[in-house]
Amino acid sequence: MTDNIKVAIRVPNLPLGPIVDKDGNPTQNEQLFRQALIDLLQLYLSPEGMVMPAQSPTNVTTIAANLDGITGQATCLPGTVIYQQHPSDYTQDSLVVAFRNSNTTGVAPVIKTVTVT
Repeated sequence: MTDNIKVAIRVPNLPLGPIVDKDGNPTQNEQLFRQALIDLLQLYLSPEGMVMPAQSPTNVTTIAANLDGITGQATCLPGTVIYQQHPSDYTQDSLVVAFRNSNTTGVAPVIKTVTVT
């Protein structure tokens, strides 16, 4: 996997406007939203478990340090779990978790690797 090939979970936005027409049937926008949401849930949340999107080590560093350009708040919340996939060596793949860096809101989290023994 290279840095430019990624799987991302993109939750669809709620459609604006009415969700049903004058006859009480779902509008086309509502139907598209529901189908996109159901497809996403079936892809990532199944009876077999949850599939997390893979990120390269470089992307994990970028995600951890990212701040919202408007508010200056960290965009990676504590508790975020990421499957870190090494671009060329599968034995280096790992699971990482974002932890609070301080008691101050908006400070970029610390990313720690989950160790399994």
